[in-house]
Amino acid sequence: MALDGAAAILAVMSTGVAYFAWGEWSKYQAVKNTPRSTVRSIAMGLTELHGKITTEDPLEAPLTGQRAVAYNYRIERGDDDSDHTIRQGRDTTTATLTDDTGSVTVDLDGVSIEAGHDYHEDIGAFDNPSQDLKAQLDKLNVNAHSIFGTNRDLTFSETRIEPGDNVYLLGTARDNPGVKDGTATTSTKDILIEADNNQFLIANGDESTLRSTKKWIALGLIALSAVLTISTLTYIIVA
Repeated sequence: MALDGAAAILAVMSTGVAYFAWGEWSKYQAVKNTPRSTVRSIAMGLTELHGKITTEDPLEAPLTGQRAVAYNYRIERGDDDSDHTIRQGRDTTTATLTDDTGSVTVDLDGVSIEAGHDYHEDIGAFDNPSQDLKAQLDKLNVNAHSIFGTNRDLTFSETRIEPGDNVYLLGTARDNPGVKDGTATTSTKDILIEADNNQFLIANGDESTLRSTKKWIALGLIALSAVLTISTLTYIIVA
């Protein structure tokens, strides 16, 4: 029974890794196979753009207090050599992407941040968080101290896209429902980039780096899934 239990655990792990591998491989294929477009030449459907991202309604990233158009963050507590997420979140705003040919509105709701400004910090029992971090934790109503008054073992991570970043964007172009037909002063005013059933990715790096990163992550996960699958079959055969 112990072997059967171990095989079941390995099978579940292999399936989970394979799922994430497929997700990363799908992103790699989308980045690789979608031709680059300019704002002026956007066609409806999946499109790839490069340009500067700005917004009139910036967000405040929760851990650093920096301005952002999109962010995600996580706070984890170390406990018995394992991590437990005690707070996590993400937020986006509506932005504008501008290149040499024009500007287009981007609704970043649902976007996946593949590369951005990263913040990571570990706070141990004998470490004191900075005053800036304490101020941000107060806004989040997160207590960095245990019931005994000592610091808790916490890990903070945040990734964000900031206004003014030059970004790679992969999203779906469609008619902008916020602009009445026939009232747009330029053709791109009537276009909105947003999430759809297609990939919706943003990164503040160049396309070649993103493409290479997605490829090697996917291949690494595929290899790990294969090892777990072989291990599962070995357990079953031996049992």
